[in-house]
Amino acid sequence: MKLTIKAEQLKFLILGAGGLGFVLRIALYAIGIDGRGLLESGHWAHIAVWVLTAAIAVVLLICCRSLTGPEELSNAYPPSATAALGAFAAMAGIGITTLREFSEFSSRIHLAVWVLGLCATIAMAFIGLCRFRGKKTYFLLHVVVCVYFALRMVSRYRLWSSDPQLQDYCFYLTAYVALMLTAYHHAAFNAGMGSHKLLWFFSLAAVYLCCLSLKGNTDTVLLLGCGVWAFANLTHLTVQPRRQRPALDLSEDSNHK
Repeated sequence: MKLTIKAEQLKFLILGAGGLGFVLRIALYAIGIDGRGLLESGHWAHIAVWVLTAAIAVVLLICCRSLTGPEELSNAYPPSATAALGAFAAMAGIGITTLREFSEFSSRIHLAVWVLGLCATIAMAFIGLCRFRGKKTYFLLHVVVCVYFALRMVSRYRLWSSDPQLQDYCFYLTAYVALMLTAYHHAAFNAGMGSHKLLWFFSLAAVYLCCLSLKGNTDTVLLLGCGVWAFANLTHLTVQPRRQRPALDLSEDSNHK
C-alpha cells in the first residue's frame, strides 16, 4: 500500500512540475526575448526551465527504480474508466491533428505520417475500449501508435534542424521520444515482456515534456491529448486481492455425524 501512495504522489508531483515548466516557458517567451527577437540565454526563466528539467530527470531516475507491480496483465491493467478516457483523449488529439493536416503532403513521408495518423486514431479507440472493459489489448495496436510518433519526429527533422534556438524544439522533440517509448512499453506489456519501472519512467517523462511543449508549437492539441493518455494509462502497482473461499468447519461437520 505504501508503494501505491508514493507512486500516486509521484504522478501528481510530475504533473505539477509540468505546469510550473509551462508557466516558466510562457514567461520566457513573453519577457525573455532580446532586440533581435532571440531568447536571452542568461534570462532567469531560461535557466529555471533547464534546472527544473534536470531536477525532474533525477527524481524520475531515483523514484522509478523502486517501483514494482504485478506481472499478470489483468492485474497490471484492471478495468478503468479513467484510463479509457485518457486513450480517447489521445484518439481525439491524433485524429484532429490528422484531419487538420489533410492534403498537406509535401513529401512521401508526410503522406505516410497522415496515413499512420488515421491508423493510430483507430488504434487508440480500440485501446480505450479494452481499458474500459479490462480486456487484453493486442500489442500491435500500441506498435502502430509507437511507429506514428517515430515517423512524425522524422517528418519534423528539417524544421527543427534549421532552428538555431534549442528551446524552440527541444521539449517538442523529447516529448515525441517519450511518447514513442511509452507506446513501446505498453506494447511490451501486452506481449508479456513489460517493465513497470520503464513504463512509469517514460510515461511520466512524457507527461512533463508534453506540458512544456504546449507553449510554442503547432501540435498543441495532439500533445495535450497524448499527455493525458500517458498520465491516465500507467500500470496498476498493486495486485487485485482474490476472493477466498470460506473454510469448511470440520469440527461442526464431525459433531453432526
